[in-house]
Amino acid sequence: ADLNATTEEGFTALHLSSQNGHEDVSALLLERGADLNATTKEGVTPLLISSQNGHKDVSALLLERGADPNATTNEGVTPLHISSEKGHRDVSALLLERGADLNATTKGGATPLHWSSCNGHKDVSALLLERGADLNATSEEGLTPLHLSSQNGHEDVSALLLERDVDLNATTEKGATPLHLSSLNGRVDVSALLLKRGADLNATTLEGFTSLHLSSQNGHVDVSALLLKRGADLNATTQNGSTPLHLSSQNGHVDVSALLLEQGADPNATSKQGATPLHSSCEKGHKDVSALLLREGADICATTCIGQSPLHICSSNGHKEVVDLLLSRGAEIDIADESGFTAIHDACQNGHLDVVKALADRNARIDSVPLNGVTPLYSACNNGKWDVVEFLIVRYGRAVVEHSTHQRENDFSPLICNAIRRPAPVAILDLLFVNGASVHDTEKTPFRTLSQLLFLKLGHVTAKQSGDADFYQKIKELLGTEMFSQLEQMEVTLRQNLLHSEFEDVAEIGSGSYGKVFKGRWKKNREWYAIKRLEPKERFTVENIKQESDWGGLIHRDLAARNILLKYNVVIGSDPPRTVAKISDLGLASEKTSAATGEQFPLHSSGWRWGGPFPPDELPSVPTSSPLNYNESIDEKKRPPRSRDSEGTDAKRLCRHSPPPPRGVRLSPPPNIPNMNPYFHST
Repeated sequence: ADLNATTEEGFTALHLSSQNGHEDVSALLLERGADLNATTKEGVTPLLISSQNGHKDVSALLLERGADPNATTNEGVTPLHISSEKGHRDVSALLLERGADLNATTKGGATPLHWSSCNGHKDVSALLLERGADLNATSEEGLTPLHLSSQNGHEDVSALLLERDVDLNATTEKGATPLHLSSLNGRVDVSALLLKRGADLNATTLEGFTSLHLSSQNGHVDVSALLLKRGADLNATTQNGSTPLHLSSQNGHVDVSALLLEQGADPNATSKQGATPLHSSCEKGHKDVSALLLREGADICATTCIGQSPLHICSSNGHKEVVDLLLSRGAEIDIADESGFTAIHDACQNGHLDVVKALADRNARIDSVPLNGVTPLYSACNNGKWDVVEFLIVRYGRAVVEHSTHQRENDFSPLICNAIRRPAPVAILDLLFVNGASVHDTEKTPFRTLSQLLFLKLGHVTAKQSGDADFYQKIKELLGTEMFSQLEQMEVTLRQNLLHSEFEDVAEIGSGSYGKVFKGRWKKNREWYAIKRLEPKERFTVENIKQESDWGGLIHRDLAARNILLKYNVVIGSDPPRTVAKISDLGLASEKTSAATGEQFPLHSSGWRWGGPFPPDELPSVPTSSPLNYNESIDEKKRPPRSRDSEGTDAKRLCRHSPPPPRGVRLSPPPNIPNMNPYFHST
């Protein structure tokens, strides 16, 4: 038989006999030539596995035959580490007698004393200290043995360490002391011991957390009471301005919150974001804590730095019970934040139907309009919250649809939004259409800003690709035959955040082998620009084009208004990618190739920018049949000067016209207190 044959994990027969303490079998295998220092896939030797299981006789046998007492696993663990972790004092003493390194460290920087302290083995810890172990040794994260014994509540080991010259206020890389860790984990006896020995009560982590912050955050009322009794700062603030009451409220700890309030904590203290403890409890939906805070004088109408009240916060997060509580206590239902959003806006945007109903039942204004014109119905449509859309239309009828449609005069209606976003269920489209939503705006030309057609094109292609025949037919029905025909002929494919919606009075000005060309008046300066599609060398699907950040640049503001990009090619595989642009001056054409000219065409998130040529001072003659009047084009002399470094700025701003993103509702992230013990397992 092969003495050194291994299992799939790399265990030999000697590993297994050593693991189970079979001294006679181990001796037999060694006599027959078994490999004394064979290792498993994880680097485990027979000596390490006998030490782990406390088999002193087998360990002695292996050491007598020459086993390496300092052999390490792949993670740097020695036999002394493992015997210390498991509390095997006799084996640990044997290993030390045979030359084991007392202060050997794992890859994480832990010594045997770290492991014995972490797991509460007082006898082994005492042995290691007697032999000269470094009681202030630190792991890679700055943990000392006292940190670990304190964290896991091992009072006797902590007392043993404190009898020696231990650093009572040693800090980890994150600034945590042993008292921080005992408080965080609710170790009241160890916390009392540390305080008795002089631990710094108000020491802070790098993020400004005191021990009281941490005990409050985790709901340890006994530790919090101890710290307060010893004089902890009740209203100490973290770097983001949170008090202990903020943290206990955010995490729903009623008992700790009550204790802090009894001791005089300020219920209206504000974080740097302007959030009060009531904001924090409302964010997480803690009704009991919210009620407690209100009884103790919390301001129900307090607003954050961006004007959000507690009602905004709980509505946005869908906490109906807290919404009901606040409304019953007199919360102002239509209070608006700095953007003009009310609680019902936030509830609609995030699809919290029960909250929307509760607010509607209390007569929340459904016609309130923020600065950007986004109504509650528009918010629900834009985010695909179809149950909320249905409720609003059924409850308020045609008026709510018409109100939403007319408010966003420079953008598309909720129906258009529905058509392109998810897409919407046909039943919802029907409901919107019956109640007055339309793809047309009677105050505009049939093309309007062209964005409607382009957005519908996107929805139309998506429907065809997904096989959604009902949606495809509904789009065709809503557009009408003439406009649908124009849509089918359009060769423009682009992402939804390009800039056509910045233009109006868009009309076709010509066509040829290169396709159609449009002109449009930019709304911000009322000047005319020529618009032309991109023609990628490689064909992409609509979804790919939507996800690409490299396609754009339909309007070239660093060229003249009459300059039109006829063709755009990318040679993939070169570094940097070789670009070819064919630019026409409505009759005067020139080609520019980056590889040939060495000119830089820098890339930014809105597309490619072109280095030239700028038009000559004298404008070329134009056929009288051309619909573009050069007197309406940009006067280059009137253009504000721009540095080369800022060339991308205007285009980037122009190319940003997408529906508003979902609004953030998180007020204060939980404290970034890492796992202070990533290397060890507590018993």
